[in-house]
Amino acid sequence: MMKIEKFEFNVPQTISYNKIIIASAVVDLIKGSQALDHIISAKGKREGKIVNINKKIKAHLTGSNFDILPITPESQSMSSLRLIQWKWEITPKKPGNHQLHIDLSAFFDLNNENKNRSLKRIDKLIEVRISLFQKMQLLFKNNWQWLWTTVLIPLLLWLKQNRNKKFFNKDLDHQNNNTEEK
Repeated sequence: MMKIEKFEFNVPQTISYNKIIIASAVVDLIKGSQALDHIISAKGKREGKIVNINKKIKAHLTGSNFDILPITPESQSMSSLRLIQWKWEITPKKPGNHQLHIDLSAFFDLNNENKNRSLKRIDKLIEVRISLFQKMQLLFKNNWQWLWTTVLIPLLLWLKQNRNKKFFNKDLDHQNNNTEEK
């Protein structure tokens, strides 16, 4: 069994709504923690743990209020000569405070069977901020049927009614001018 010198995961504590960010995690087998400083470049507070693994390691990122797309394979083979790095694209689905979870698991052989064991879970609370313009877009996107019936239809009816009045008033004025001339 190999001893991981350092496992670090980072993601910003604050994200803008609908903005894609990159989260990263790194396992270092042989280097000190200073060596990871240049590898994890994403913004945010880094958290580190020491864990033991064998053969393969998997880092899986989840969060129900995020769209998460792995950039690197989640399951990777271990080697004493290199470090393992994972990256994900993360896009918030809605504003507010939401949990993001990373699960680190190891694969090992037991009685000639490949087993998976959870090693560590890190939970992060992420604040997703939204601008006023984005709030207006969401309001329209989520309530367009309501807006249509309560705002747009009455406005169109009012415009039609005023147009008819204007046309009717012009017609009356024209008739009055013709009768005055006679």
